[in-house]
Amino acid sequence: MVKTVIINADDYGLTSAVSKGIREAFLNGILTSTTAMATGLTLEADMPLLFKECPAIGVGAHLTLTTLKPVLNPKQIPSLVNEHGHFNQLGDLIALADQINEEELYAEWKAQIDKLLTLGLELDHLDSHHSAGIISPKTISVMIRLAGEYGLPVRKPQSSHQNKAMDAFAIAELDKHGIPYPKHFNGDFSDNKGTLESLTTILTELKTGTTEIMSHPGYVDADLENISSMVAPRITELNSLCSAEAKQLVIDQHLQLATFAEVLKG
Repeated sequence: MVKTVIINADDYGLTSAVSKGIREAFLNGILTSTTAMATGLTLEADMPLLFKECPAIGVGAHLTLTTLKPVLNPKQIPSLVNEHGHFNQLGDLIALADQINEEELYAEWKAQIDKLLTLGLELDHLDSHHSAGIISPKTISVMIRLAGEYGLPVRKPQSSHQNKAMDAFAIAELDKHGIPYPKHFNGDFSDNKGTLESLTTILTELKTGTTEIMSHPGYVDADLENISSMVAPRITELNSLCSAEAKQLVIDQHLQLATFAEVLKG
């Protein structure tokens, strides 16, 4: 039975060092896909490099609702920002989830998608930074609305917020609206768990069908240290994805590496 693997790197455009690491993981490793942040600090400068160096990589939209600044003027989306006009930190966002204005969220996330399209990307899926897309029925509804509008598959809901009931609700809603997603999702290769040992375990225990493995490879720069709690683990993930052992394991396990577009975008 065929085992197909999408290995996606979140956060393209967050900083130049992160973007460089993602390109490296694709060019010299087993990475197949990335999701770009319209709110990233260096997105505009990083996109031409992605087009030039990695034309075959799959690219999705990494919809953002935490940290950083929104694409729209903060005055247009008051329910999504703090007093400084920035997105809230994750904990605050979850606490304030009921106060989100759904139309404001739709407008901001649509603006993020449209910004990426304007830069020349052919998007092949949607997911969200810090799993913000599945923190509440409102965010799930907007994610589904946009996925349907743009004809895009999404990441299978399995958040890091330990809210299995919300994950199940999101999956039921995706099925109800006919939004495709990979059969399996693995988030175990991330945040201090991106070792070669961890990657080996994940790849050898894959189930039949399509699995997305979430990753965060990257190099480190001052920008990253200032805005992210995930710093050094990105280098560990990068080294694991580029290792000779990982490449050989893909061959030995007869795995098919793929992008979202190749298996889901119809």
